[in-house]
Amino acid sequence: MDPFSYPGPLGVRDSKTGGLDDRLARITTRRGVTLWVNVSSSLPGQLRAALRAHAIQCLPHECVGLIVISGNRWWAMALPAKVSTKGFAIEPTVWARTLENLERHHVEIWATYHSHPSGRLQPSGRDHVLWWTSERLLLLAPEGERIAIAQYEWRP
Repeated sequence: MDPFSYPGPLGVRDSKTGGLDDRLARITTRRGVTLWVNVSSSLPGQLRAALRAHAIQCLPHECVGLIVISGNRWWAMALPAKVSTKGFAIEPTVWARTLENLERHHVEIWATYHSHPSGRLQPSGRDHVLWWTSERLLLLAPEGERIAIAQYEWRP
């Protein structure tokens, strides 16, 4: 099974079918419920530049990370992931250690971000699993010579 085909933060697989556990995405899509709502974004310029640089560096593959806040400081934190052109996977132990370290240092997760190298600047069905990390999702996608950024909020 291709570990790159699952874009979720833990890379969790459905143990019964051996396939990807994408049931939430199928249910919400089938019912026509919009869970990620596009909202206007006013990210600091340096943060936008960091996100764009990460997306460009990872092309033609996806990039993935967190926007974190400590005090008045915001920054993009790239996550160590197995990436492909269609998804990413993070080892559960690495993810758990990352969350523990952020909590220990009182760093708040403000948003998750990742790119869609194909240019689609809308959440995919598999992006639904990202809500549990943060209710904000930033998507990055190439638009000509630049990287566009869209911000979404989870509204079940």
